[in-house]
Amino acid sequence: RPRILTGFGDGVPVHIDANAFRTVVAFSSGYIMESYQDQPIRVALPSLANLVSVAAGTDFTLALSDAGLLFSWGRNQFGQLGSGKNPDSLPSRQLPGLVRDLVSHRIVHIAAGAHHWLAVSDLGEVFACGNNSSGQLAKSPARNASSEP
Repeated sequence: RPRILTGFGDGVPVHIDANAFRTVVAFSSGYIMESYQDQPIRVALPSLANLVSVAAGTDFTLALSDAGLLFSWGRNQFGQLGSGKNPDSLPSRQLPGLVRDLVSHRIVHIAAGAHHWLAVSDLGEVFACGNNSSGQLAKSPARNASSEP
């Protein structure tokens, strides 16, 4: 039966996401609470007061601002942080970083899979990044990963 979560954060939740491993809650005050391995973690985002969406991958997180800016952090083993860097040179990032390749696009919707993500711009463009082992990025060959959206 459903129960109220207490002690998870203060403020007004504006968006939530969850998967088999994690729960992510964005608050109107501009921070995110993540629950990972039974540990609630508070994440502050740089210059980001108006969160509109979050997306939880298996071990990475995305956050979207009302200005259409996309931030990512967590593990990068398949390039899913969208940094454009080889996963070997940037294995993980603990603090949120701006997905710079999308700054010129206003992102309006995000979704995360286990090790990949998708973003939709206000012009209807769909961007994808991360693991493509099963064709998740609609790219060929299906075994490649992409660290660039």
